[in-house]
Amino acid sequence: MTTCLVVTFVSAFFSYSLFDSQQRDYLEVLDARLLTGVHMARHLVGADFHDQITNAGSVSPADYRTIVEKYNEIAGNTGFQSLWSYLFLPDGRIVVTTTSLSKNTDKGDHAGFFDSYSDPETIRLAQQSGVPTYASFNNKRGKGRMLLVPFQDKQGRTYVFGASISSDALDRQLKSAGWRVLTLFFFVMSVTAVVALMLGQWFVRPIQRLQDITAFREQEKTLRLESEKNQAILRNASDGIHILDLDGNLIEVSDSFCAMLGYSREEMIGLNVSSWDAHFEDDKLMDLIRQKFEIQERSQFETRHRRKDGSIFDVEVSAVPMQIDGKPVLFNSSRDITDRKQIQQTLLRSEANFKRAQAVAHIGSWSLDIGSGKLDWSDEVYRIFGIEPGTIITFERFLACLHPDDVNKLLTAWNAALSGGVFDIEHRVLVAGETRWIRERASIDFDADGTPLTGIGTVQDITGTCKLIDALVINQERLSFALKGSNDGLWDWNLESNEVYFSPRWLEMVGYAEGELKQNFETWELLVHPDDKARSLAAVADYVEGRIQRYEIEFRLRHKQGHWLDILSRAKWACDRDGQLITPRRLVGTHVDLTERKRVEHALAHQITFTESLINAQHDSVSACCEIETFPFICFTVWNQAMEALTGYCIEEINRLGWYQTVYPDVQTQERAQRRMNRMRQGENLKGEEWTITRKNGERRTVQIFTSSVTTHNGKPHVLAVMRDVSEQIRAQTQLRESEERLRVLFEESADPILLMENETF
Repeated sequence: MTTCLVVTFVSAFFSYSLFDSQQRDYLEVLDARLLTGVHMARHLVGADFHDQITNAGSVSPADYRTIVEKYNEIAGNTGFQSLWSYLFLPDGRIVVTTTSLSKNTDKGDHAGFFDSYSDPETIRLAQQSGVPTYASFNNKRGKGRMLLVPFQDKQGRTYVFGASISSDALDRQLKSAGWRVLTLFFFVMSVTAVVALMLGQWFVRPIQRLQDITAFREQEKTLRLESEKNQAILRNASDGIHILDLDGNLIEVSDSFCAMLGYSREEMIGLNVSSWDAHFEDDKLMDLIRQKFEIQERSQFETRHRRKDGSIFDVEVSAVPMQIDGKPVLFNSSRDITDRKQIQQTLLRSEANFKRAQAVAHIGSWSLDIGSGKLDWSDEVYRIFGIEPGTIITFERFLACLHPDDVNKLLTAWNAALSGGVFDIEHRVLVAGETRWIRERASIDFDADGTPLTGIGTVQDITGTCKLIDALVINQERLSFALKGSNDGLWDWNLESNEVYFSPRWLEMVGYAEGELKQNFETWELLVHPDDKARSLAAVADYVEGRIQRYEIEFRLRHKQGHWLDILSRAKWACDRDGQLITPRRLVGTHVDLTERKRVEHALAHQITFTESLINAQHDSVSACCEIETFPFICFTVWNQAMEALTGYCIEEINRLGWYQTVYPDVQTQERAQRRMNRMRQGENLKGEEWTITRKNGERRTVQIFTSSVTTHNGKPHVLAVMRDVSEQIRAQTQLRESEERLRVLFEESADPILLMENETF
């Protein structure tokens, strides 16, 4: 009897343990799927998705449909019930982006998108904890398991990215397992009662092994399917995905990262991160990796990668520590930012040159929002007015700086400008007890009703003799495009069947998901701009027939939302390892979206045009030149209209005939001017020196010259010169001296007394 009770107790304990073990195993499988899937899905949606959100109307309905469709696609591929993100705005509102396969995006009935959302305790805890949070739920939508992972966008705002998966299948499996365990228990009890102690142990062990094997195979199948899904997502990621172990060795990699570095997948697996990182030293690199594992949260940093061919490029890396198969790994995503760095450097150089030119010429600029009264000054305007840069300036504060006798004059001129008049005035300002004369000019923008909206103008210090203007020395070179990364859209064209493979990134670039467009050449013909089609096809024909060695052309493609994208297309023949063409003949190429670069180029061109307009608007003669090796040994790159009026020569004539040879006819003056130029190159600039030049019509004029040495973005030194015609001033001074001399002689030689008195005396 005691033995039967023992067997009964052991059977019950074994049944409960078996059921509890299966339940934990199923939950671990669900949690692993949620964690891996959330990170994969977030990278596919885009790490910068939340940066654009400022309010409930930040995203258009068309973008909404695209995002929800992408969420639905991810949810369908990973088996999730729903995907969502909660963005915590500074004003306390929570903006939710969510989707589920039950929603129809065409009907626009997904009320959760960009609506203010309540503050569930689970979401708030995930935000505050800063670590992934698992939770089970049971509500009107059903039962399931969810994961909440907190991140931060570039503005420092916290958002929680989450996913949920239904546990219905888990409940069914557990219920089935429970019945099996219960049946097993009663079976064991029945057998125990019949055969007592002799055969009890012989039945329990085989059944336990059978249950363990069945559960193991079910788990193995589930994990294998999950691994296949995750591998498919990873291999097709647009960014360079790579997963590192604690030692910085590569254990998994996406195809895009292999292409980014120029390695095959077989070459990449097992490489240490130091093999491609070109920025950090090995010790500091390993310290950085250990730090990323320790902080247990998503981080972002910039570094440089080295390709297999030795070339180096800038990247932005997003790193997230996680657990895979119970082992800590570092999930990384690299994005090529070469173009962005080049654009930033160009803009910084342009801004630096702009500020330096203002400082050299003592000309500042300002802008005014007339409705709000907000006034923005450049640093040079602050210097002219003797005010600390960054000080908040209002129109009233500006008026307080004026000389009391000039306030009414300026207000009269400003009111006239607000009515459509010209604002061009000279007045005085008081700076630390000193009176300075300045000249202001402005342009006012009006709306359709004639109401003034904004004003933009310049301030020039004309107190001293060294009045220079704001100038950019040379035109900015157009941005060059040298992308060799793998974040491009890939296409593979079979010239015999006219079938074309478009990669997911290619489709995403034009706003489509996989399956929405046919994989053939007609798709490209439908999307290309009509004005670009013939030219593009001609370039393909030239390359195919061997008339050109390289296929590279720009054209426009129509986005799904209707706007046009500027595309750079490159391609080459598909060849085998020996360089022989593959049959059937195929062209393999990439598409790069140039739309943003075109916009920046347009902004730079607009800035250059604005600067050139300022230069040509100056009354003084402004020029800039650099040294060249051939005749006439000086080349002018800036030559405003006042300069042409002063000399009588246009810039083409002066660069053809030579500065020294035209304005200094005699050899001695030419040699003296060349010696003075050499001293200028050594830093001895002209500060109001007077020189006599000969105009094109033979007339001689005396000018004051002010110079400054500047360097362009490509490192080439230039001389910036401002010339002022003082011929009339010198002539007037000479006449005054001659008149005074004649009067003195008259007084000294006259025998009669002479008395000079002012009229007011009588």
